Amino acid sequence: MPLAELRSLVRTSGGAFHCKATSDARMRECNGSLVIGQEPEGQTLRVLIASIRDSGAVIVLSGHPTGAALERWVGSLTEEFGTPRRETGPGMQVSWEWIRRGQKLVVVERRDEVGRAGSVTLTDGPLLDGLGPFKRKGPDRSSGPPK
Repeated sequence: MPLAELRSLVRTSGGAFHCKATSDARMRECNGSLVIGQEPEGQTLRVLIASIRDSGAVIVLSGHPTGAALERWVGSLTEEFGTPRRETGPGMQVSWEWIRRGQKLVVVERRDEVGRAGSVTLTDGPLLDGLGPFKRKGPDRSSGPPK
């Protein structure tokens, strides 16, 4: 999804994010927040976006949703994408995973120092696969000193 479209969606929710360059000029890292739902159950979520060539390659929404909110997330996604692969991990962690057309969507519920924590991660496989290796400008330092 293009960053401009992501920015518009986040702004519509009353949120914002800011991007900064990384060591690889093709990539940027974006951080911010957005609000989903209305009071009293409105939730502020952190937004993390790893973009490649101004498109969201990895998008993470994270926060501390109520149990009901997390159930609604999984229920809505199940209706839209079908039955997920469900895994239970260490420390009371549970995840639900959907993979469609090279994109992976994962919802994770876990416990942290504040209580229940949740995240939704969307990964665009084809965009990441198309990135290729990072090519540094300048001399190759791994080959040792010139002779």
